[in-house]
Order: sequence, then C-alpha cells, then structure tokens
Amino acid sequence: MAARMSSPGREVDNTILLEFVPNLHDLGLLGEAITNAAIKTRKNLLIILTSLHFDPAKRAIPFLPLQRLLTYSYVQAARVAHDRDNILLNVNVVLHWPDGGLERLAKLRYDWDQIIIPDGRK
Repeated sequence: MAARMSSPGREVDNTILLEFVPNLHDLGLLGEAITNAAIKTRKNLLIILTSLHFDPAKRAIPFLPLQRLLTYSYVQAARVAHDRDNILLNVNVVLHWPDGGLERLAKLRYDWDQIIIPDGRK
C-alpha cells in the first residue's frame, strides 16, 4: 500500500497515523502528531502506535503506563474533534509490535485517504 500524504491544509475522510513510541512516559511528540492528524481528518482516524515495549515475547507491560498511553491518545483526538465541532470522528487506537505486519491493519475497514508517518521519530 502506497502512502499518500495530503497537502498541509487539505482535509480527508480517512487517515492512518503510524507513530513510534520510544517510551511510555514522554508523550509530548505523540500529542502533537495526533493533533495534526485529527485536524486533517473528517471521519475515521486510525492511530497505530508501535513500540519495542509491545514485544509479545517480553514480560507484560504494567497496566498504568498502558492505560495512560491509551487514554492520552483518545483524549487528544477527542479534544481536537470537539474543538472542530466534529464529534462524530471515529477514533481507534491500535498497539502494535513493529514487526512489519502493519499493512494488514491498514486494510481492515476503510479506503484510507492518507497515511501519516512523522519524520525523524524512528
């Protein structure tokens, strides 16, 4: 699947935001990325968070940092949607181990208009 980036001011119906989360405590860059993606999206925003912390072979992630990450992600998108009077924005957050199998997630339901992969965060 080829990534199509929209022009800075263009809104689209369906967006995937693919964001690498280096740690579960500093979420500032994540908030900025979610805000920018939600501003450009009218209907469906799929936020795919990848992290080495999500390795299924490792010990389970403690609940509180995981809850904080998910809550933060949903609240950021919901805040933007509310501020833009777009309260019906459908937001989904998926936690994914960065193993290269992300294309099948992108084909789940919609014909995605854009995929946003922030530069320099890998």
